[in-house]
Amino acid sequence: MVPLLSDEGNSIPRLAARAIGSRWWQIPKEKTESYVSALQHNLRSEVDYEDETHMAERAIGLLTKKYDSKMFSRNPNSRWVIYERYSFPCLIDTITYTEELIGWSPVSKRDVEMPPWWFGGNSPIDQDEALWHPSKEAVALRVATSRRATNVWIWEHKYGLQKLSRSELIKLLQPKGKIDEPNPLTAEIKEWKGDDLFVSVGWGFEPVIGKAVVAWNLSQHKWHAISKAYQRKFDE
Repeated sequence: MVPLLSDEGNSIPRLAARAIGSRWWQIPKEKTESYVSALQHNLRSEVDYEDETHMAERAIGLLTKKYDSKMFSRNPNSRWVIYERYSFPCLIDTITYTEELIGWSPVSKRDVEMPPWWFGGNSPIDQDEALWHPSKEAVALRVATSRRATNVWIWEHKYGLQKLSRSELIKLLQPKGKIDEPNPLTAEIKEWKGDDLFVSVGWGFEPVIGKAVVAWNLSQHKWHAISKAYQRKFDE
């Protein structure tokens, strides 16, 4: 991969930097310095090379175990680090330096169904994509389930991953009677309030648009509805 970092253009160097970073645990400590030195040449200031720069930053951070780049999201006590890999959030435990690809399953039918993907990729990680609880080892993750719909996952140390499934979300919004299948149905991270993660939900098309707020409670380990409203817009 190292010779490819000097290839013309930015697509191949970007992919080479991604590959080196993703294999940080395979690179011996005595060779780390030479890899980092090569990657530093890919830290370019030009806008056209922004994605290449981001992948170089990511690779250098993984190799040196310094996660201060915007390509990483770290929890307040600094034990847990998240970065994007295979379009999933990849979690590093900085005590054991082991990794977990959150939400990935070896039995996924990737040839017949589109897996969800986590926002990130070649871009920095924002708070609306990964929001850590201020005092507990838990993080909320915004995940895309289609080009028009988003969902929220919650990972918590010792409890693992909780996904806000579409069917569960609909039951929260319509607990009685016929359950309609609104499309698109989007869920977005709002904020942490104590043990509750507040999630804003939107669905439907104009002129009728539904809005709601649901919350995941870390102590009770369950979802509950906070509010729901419909908004009708009329053409002037």
